[in-house]
Amino acid sequence: LAAQRKVNETGAIYRCRFTDSECAPYYFDKVGNTNAEHSDFAYNSEKKDFQMLGASMDGHGTDGDRFVVCAPKTISELVDYYLLHGICYLTDGTEQEQEPKSIRKIIPLRAKDKQLHKDPYGQYYNYMYGEQGVSVHVTDDGEEILIGAPGVFNWRGTVIRYRRSISDAPGGLSRRSDWLAQQRPTNRHKRQIIQYVSDVPNPYFGAVKDDSYFGYAVGSGDFRGDRKVLYVASAPQSKGQVGEVFIFDIINADSFAETQIKVHYTFPGQQQGEYFGYALLAEDFNGDGFADLAISAPMHSRSGDHDSGVVYVFWNEGELNFQLQGKLAGNQDVAGRFGTSLGRIGDINMDGYNDLAVGAPFEGNGAVYIFLGSADGLQSKPSQRLTPPPNELLTPQPMFGFALSRGSDIDANGYKDLAVGSPNDEKAYVYRTYPVIRVEAELTSSKRELTLDDTTFDLSICMNAVFAAGQPFDVQLSYELTVDAQVGRVTLPGVGGNKRNETITITSTNECRRIDVRLKATAASIYKPVLIELTYEVVRQLPVEPDASFCDTCALLDPTVPNRLIQKISFKTGCQGEVCVSDLRLSARWLDISPVYVLGSTKKASLEFDVYNAGENAYLPQLNVTLTPARLTLAKLTSECQQTITAEGVNVLCDLNNGLPLKASYTSRYTLILDMTKLEGSSAEIRAEAMSSSEEKVQEDNFLEQVLTLQEFSDIEIIGKTSSSQIFLEQQSGLYNMTYEIQVHSNGPSTFRRLGLTLDVPLVYHKPSSGQSFKIIDFNTIVVSGYYNYKTLDYTWTQNDTILLPTSIEQVHVLPPTVNVDDLHRLPSDFDLLSGGGTGGIDGENQPHGLDANSMGMYRRRRRESGSLQQTYNRYTGQVTGHSRVRRSLSKVNDATIQALPSNRTLFFNCAEEDSFIECARLNVAVDIFRPTNVPIIITLHFQLDLDAISESFLEREDIFALVMLADVQKSGDPNGLTFRQVRSNPFSVVYRYTDGSTPIWVYIVSALGGLLLLVAISYGMYRAGFFKRTTKEEMEKLHRESTRLTEQEPANQSPAETTEPDVATELN
Repeated sequence: LAAQRKVNETGAIYRCRFTDSECAPYYFDKVGNTNAEHSDFAYNSEKKDFQMLGASMDGHGTDGDRFVVCAPKTISELVDYYLLHGICYLTDGTEQEQEPKSIRKIIPLRAKDKQLHKDPYGQYYNYMYGEQGVSVHVTDDGEEILIGAPGVFNWRGTVIRYRRSISDAPGGLSRRSDWLAQQRPTNRHKRQIIQYVSDVPNPYFGAVKDDSYFGYAVGSGDFRGDRKVLYVASAPQSKGQVGEVFIFDIINADSFAETQIKVHYTFPGQQQGEYFGYALLAEDFNGDGFADLAISAPMHSRSGDHDSGVVYVFWNEGELNFQLQGKLAGNQDVAGRFGTSLGRIGDINMDGYNDLAVGAPFEGNGAVYIFLGSADGLQSKPSQRLTPPPNELLTPQPMFGFALSRGSDIDANGYKDLAVGSPNDEKAYVYRTYPVIRVEAELTSSKRELTLDDTTFDLSICMNAVFAAGQPFDVQLSYELTVDAQVGRVTLPGVGGNKRNETITITSTNECRRIDVRLKATAASIYKPVLIELTYEVVRQLPVEPDASFCDTCALLDPTVPNRLIQKISFKTGCQGEVCVSDLRLSARWLDISPVYVLGSTKKASLEFDVYNAGENAYLPQLNVTLTPARLTLAKLTSECQQTITAEGVNVLCDLNNGLPLKASYTSRYTLILDMTKLEGSSAEIRAEAMSSSEEKVQEDNFLEQVLTLQEFSDIEIIGKTSSSQIFLEQQSGLYNMTYEIQVHSNGPSTFRRLGLTLDVPLVYHKPSSGQSFKIIDFNTIVVSGYYNYKTLDYTWTQNDTILLPTSIEQVHVLPPTVNVDDLHRLPSDFDLLSGGGTGGIDGENQPHGLDANSMGMYRRRRRESGSLQQTYNRYTGQVTGHSRVRRSLSKVNDATIQALPSNRTLFFNCAEEDSFIECARLNVAVDIFRPTNVPIIITLHFQLDLDAISESFLEREDIFALVMLADVQKSGDPNGLTFRQVRSNPFSVVYRYTDGSTPIWVYIVSALGGLLLLVAISYGMYRAGFFKRTTKEEMEKLHRESTRLTEQEPANQSPAETTEPDVATELN
């Protein structure tokens, strides 16, 4: 354009025709850099150099839909400063050739009075470097546009909502018409005023810190199933670069209060630096009506060496209860950055479940993975991997897959197609989707059983094609029929063997083939059935050459439907008549659980079936089992069984006795291993049938119906914590800041559904003697926050069953001060502006309420002992034993400290009794699903305690004030509490009128030293008095020494004659 010749790299949008691949510029803006006149309200100049037009864009994929494109680096130029505001362009359609129609600019960040934010704690960039348009999203109804602005408020970031607002105004075009309307009645309808507004939530009230980049990726979805659109956005740099993704709503947009974001759910990242939330996508992948969420982390490292990338898929169970379904990853552990882009391609194979495309632009030349949806969510393995076509002129790093389009049917064949961006190659590749057909095949035999005298029988093969979308056409299939390949008793006419290959053309109507089979059996071979197998595939395969044209008559087989059929025909032996008459009798028993099952007590359960034959041989014995509800599934599927899942339940068909005949008086036993983790409700039903190809003597005993009674039981613990358990009025006075925290833990085994948590908060005390009223706690100053499993909880206040203040948690009504951007010249440097307030905001505002250091200990919490309680659940038998639960009275406070207080001196301030002297308010919190995990419900109350009012409320004999907040858990549908047990430790604080008169520490030290000195003095005096002398021992030692000395002197006193006397005597003899 001539007007933009002096502008460097503005960016461009191209409109391409699918028929001939011709592309031409599509002009959203034909003006160069502008320097608008001075305005007191907004900055209207525009500097478009390097503005990155087209960095983000979104629409619904057709020419008549709204389409938005953004340039996040558009600058509002000043003399001394560049204001990096960004800009977005919106059009209502792209049918025109060169430029769209009715272009509107979205520029909400140019208000002069909101460029900077200043408060007593610091100064911050507010709109100055907002970078509106880093991400953009059009909601499914097309009524709202979400625009990410991650640079707002020191790069905390925000999400701009652009919407249409309709208001009524009186009809008429002048004052005269208005005056005439007042003078006489009229049927003239009020005209509607349509205007477009931009809502910019203020990050000042949010929980994210500076440099979090909230709004880096945006989306929306129906997460609660009520058609209420909620928004989702990422902050990949929050929490120390771990990242977070928030599901939220925008509140106060149509009021005079500051527009804010109300967070409903928070997804935390899993690895530091993985850029959690680089891209995200809300879509219903399992067809349950609730939007699931896919969040990419392209910098995630699986081995620690490469940025391989992953995509986290969260399954929405309803009411914002999310579970991590799994992690999607590429085929190679290389630096492919899998998840750089996510494509919302819809249901490309028309199976009723939405699918997902994931780009990995640095995996070789780039790759795009296609993951199919199913009843169990996204499949973990990709169904297809797209790569750029080989080309000698291909750029070394084309970044194929850096951007992905929405799924859109551009060739009108009924299936959505996909466009893949390759920016370094300066190309966009369009992939057309081939039709998917489901073949309904049937294989039947003219005989159910064979005899030794049979030499022929007939087989019938019937097929038809079912097209999920588009215009049906003829499809050629090649099938292979194999009959008795292992034993070799069968030959097929025309081929001379037991295999036959043919081609058949099928349409939407049945096409059948009749085949004669010749049989030659012997007496030794009749104990094995004839096995018939049919496989088929499409004759015309899809072209794989890069330069091949699209095949208009090609189709793919539905991968969810098997293309292989197997039938068995057995021989009649050992029977009195021509037809064998069997008498099958079916029985079943549970091996490891009782007929009354406690939900959650085991992960698996074994159901054993016995099939007894009281008649003649039963050929091809089978067991057909139907499990309802559909949540009761098999934990393990063996090779002899086939499973079919429907909306009503699960059907399992198993071959018994290894396919051999079940002889008379023999029993075949088979055990089903059931998955009990997803089971819910009051009962589960198992219907089974034993059948065979033989005639049945008694049909009634072939059927069995087993009803498993389901019960819920949960062990609940309520733990109360307080910031100050003891307060002394002699040391404190006035308003005292307090924090109470209530943690609710579930030790299982069952999931607690429809939980209601109440907390009774005493507020006002009426003194009996004087009739005075003392407001101990000001209701208007109580700040409540509550979380469970990263979900923000809503609450209501009630008093005498009347709602006092229905509101959401953490709703703040304080308006922050603002500063005009003209004050910039007073600041010496940008560094001073950023560092003036440190991390910014009020003290602790960036810490989510209820998730401080103490609360985070819940993730390391060990299972607590409750040995004093009667055990009601037996984990070995899976039953509730000895369950005679007596509901605890709220008047019994379980803390020993409160019980030990003297009743005659203590003023108990709680809501345990219906005391007319105490006014209370009740906090009500509801949790739809409470799982038995280590993640508790956390409710935090911040309030001020009026110590002066407490001091005046004492009676003459009272000097102790005990504040107790009583918590209780209730369950909807169980008013008597028979399905749960709770143990409570309520939060409390004790206020003493007088300071504790305990002995000073120096007294203990002096007393200890004095005692030691006294002990030394006494010991020395006793020593001097001879107390420690032992005279008897000394005399005995003296005698022993003398005796020893005399004994040593005797040999020396003997004479020589005495010594030779024995020799003389010997000679005389």
